[in-house]
Amino acid sequence: MKKTFLTIFLCAVVMTTMAQKNNYSIVGNNKGSNGVSGRDSVMVIMYNMENYSQRDTTYVLDGKFQFSGQTDTDMLVNIYSNDGFRMMLLLQPGSQMAVNMEPATVTGNRPSEQLNRFAQGFDEIHSAQQKVARMLVSTEDQALKDSLDAVYEDYRQRKKDFVDSIGWTLYEANADNKAGAEILFFIANVAPDGVNLYAGETTPALKRLLALYENASPVVRQYDILSRKMKGVIAQMQMRPGVPFRDFEAIDYATGNTTTLSALIKGHVAVVDFWASWCGPCRKEIDETLKPLHKKYADSGLVVVGVDVLDDVKKHDQAVKEQDIAYPQLVDTDRDNSALLYGVQSIPKVFLFDRSGILIGVFRGEELVREVEKAMR
Repeated sequence: MKKTFLTIFLCAVVMTTMAQKNNYSIVGNNKGSNGVSGRDSVMVIMYNMENYSQRDTTYVLDGKFQFSGQTDTDMLVNIYSNDGFRMMLLLQPGSQMAVNMEPATVTGNRPSEQLNRFAQGFDEIHSAQQKVARMLVSTEDQALKDSLDAVYEDYRQRKKDFVDSIGWTLYEANADNKAGAEILFFIANVAPDGVNLYAGETTPALKRLLALYENASPVVRQYDILSRKMKGVIAQMQMRPGVPFRDFEAIDYATGNTTTLSALIKGHVAVVDFWASWCGPCRKEIDETLKPLHKKYADSGLVVVGVDVLDDVKKHDQAVKEQDIAYPQLVDTDRDNSALLYGVQSIPKVFLFDRSGILIGVFRGEELVREVEKAMR
């Protein structure tokens, strides 16, 4: 009896000790130099970036907030408030972190410190670039567009310079944890930017990214959003002029039945347009380029196929009717299917294939019209 009791007691002690090792605490502070908080009563949310779910919520009270709990695995979380504060952290068993809300800094966990340093610097440049992008979309003044284009390109270069300055180094310092995976995801969005992978272009930064990912630790390679991003980059590099089309299944909009791309384009010069109803440039491309091409060459053997991705089926249906699209539509809203197969990471993306199913290239607008005219001869 004593032996049984002792065994149970020891098991309880071990379990308690293990639970304590898994405890984490994040203490936040928003008191300024005058000792006054400007965020009292503001809600702060902890969001699990890996399973896209809210993990916890709290409020700033007397300039402070706190999250505490247990985790037996490392996880990336986003701490943010409804008044603009945001910070990414690597939450690990036993983490004891202190967060300052303004400026946004963290101490107590080295990977989190480095991830936050990189993310804050990157976001500062990215936010400014997105502001310019919104201005570009909203103006019709060509002189202003030209000026804004130059500013946008400057921010693109600043991102690359920022990655070169600290990004690669910080990744390598965290190559065995999820903070490193997130940093490499940032880099994976920058290294191919402005590079026409479909045309076979490459850069030293892109080669370095591919080498790092190829040799990355399992925890990095298995990070979902990084894995999807890299599959897309690699697919783009493989979809070069001279390679055959990649077949896939999707729903035929006209019949509601499952069909294949090959069933629609085999033996034809084919224009395959990846688009979505919410994408303004996509709908403009349809009206100004794709519908006229279909009307002019459909009787001569040209096939135009729309592939609806990352969309709502009802909104796609509405867009097809509003724009009176007469050519075939494949409905495929699964980002890991056709879009991933073709490396489509922005839309519209328009592929042109010859009668043998060989890729001629990826084109838009007047360039697409010229290439279709040549292919139809």
